[in-house]
Amino acid sequence: MHFDCSALRAARKKTRMSQIEVANLLNISVTTLSYYENGYKDISAARLAQLMNLYGAEPTEFFVEKVKG
Repeated sequence: MHFDCSALRAARKKTRMSQIEVANLLNISVTTLSYYENGYKDISAARLAQLMNLYGAEPTEFFVEKVKG
């Protein structure tokens, strides 16, 4: 399985929350959240759990089968 960072943005947008709102709720910078959503920064399991809880999302929404090629 492979973590799909773009699913973070999709889940956030589903909740109609802005990056500023989410960053403020998690006490992180907007830049850090953007880095998570764009794959520039690795996300910890604890932070991912916080985001899933905030977005009401399931783990399966963030992981995809890794394609061998």
